[in-house]
Amino acid sequence: MVTTMWTLPTVAVSQTFLPVRNFRSPNLTVLRPPALGEPLKSGVSEWHFHLGIGNEMRTRAAAFEDGETWRLSGLYRAKDRHGNEWVAELPLIHKWGGVLDPLIDSWHRVVDFGIENRRFIPYGGFVSSYRRAGGGRVNFGSGIGWGDLTMGYGRSTSAGEIRAWLKAPTGYPNLLLGSGAWDLAWSWERSWKISPTWTYGAQGAVIWQGRGPAGVQARSRALQAQMFAAHGIGRDRWLLVQWTSETSAWISKDADLDRDHRTFAFAYQWRDSSGQWSVYLSEEGDFNWLAFPGGVTVGADLTIGFVWRAQKF
Repeated sequence: MVTTMWTLPTVAVSQTFLPVRNFRSPNLTVLRPPALGEPLKSGVSEWHFHLGIGNEMRTRAAAFEDGETWRLSGLYRAKDRHGNEWVAELPLIHKWGGVLDPLIDSWHRVVDFGIENRRFIPYGGFVSSYRRAGGGRVNFGSGIGWGDLTMGYGRSTSAGEIRAWLKAPTGYPNLLLGSGAWDLAWSWERSWKISPTWTYGAQGAVIWQGRGPAGVQARSRALQAQMFAAHGIGRDRWLLVQWTSETSAWISKDADLDRDHRTFAFAYQWRDSSGQWSVYLSEEGDFNWLAFPGGVTVGADLTIGFVWRAQKF
């Protein structure tokens, strides 16, 4: 099937949103509607393939996090000739000690003179161990498997793209591959091309979350917001910055971890005959100038990602 799909005739898509996620492990278990960019024309389908690699490092009374998540997701969307848009996404997730620790240590020595906690944590350490406040403790270890299946239905309106979403619990919650519960969401999205070289976009969503894995307290409702700005730097090439904010997935009774989680992503995008390609880096706050009201707060220590997307008539 994959071979057949890659040989299908495709049409390159326009510059648009990045399908970034906050790669902190609890956030990846819950539904967060992806921003999909420009609306499809009737009778057109689109494939997205997104490899994201997030490295976590946090030591607090409420949570000890040390591990790496590799997430390869395939997303398919299509619009029929009646204007109905259908979306399905399924990720394959690998949680382990990882390989990025030495690279991230070097990165931190450049941007913020190093993180004290990283000096005492061995490379490739235990994956995703979480301690709850109040003395309880829940651990999630390494593993590989399918994540939760996300499905969406949308319509184009004069105000933007309106979509309804459903997440099915197909991932194993004891390894944090999924939440073990159904989630529902509603989202709105719109982009504006204000000049030949500048494009802006915004997205918002309300999510109703089901119960979390055993031993953790998931929120019943969450909010999500995203904005991007892209600048053309030549034929079919862009530089992009994207801000993502979402309610924390779990309630940990830690004021820092329970506030809204926000990250910035910086990307280089280009387009060729096969489709659109993106390479990005997402940060939770290693640059001091990103720490301002509404700026970065909580996320994976560092996330890098690669995206390919293309359309077919």
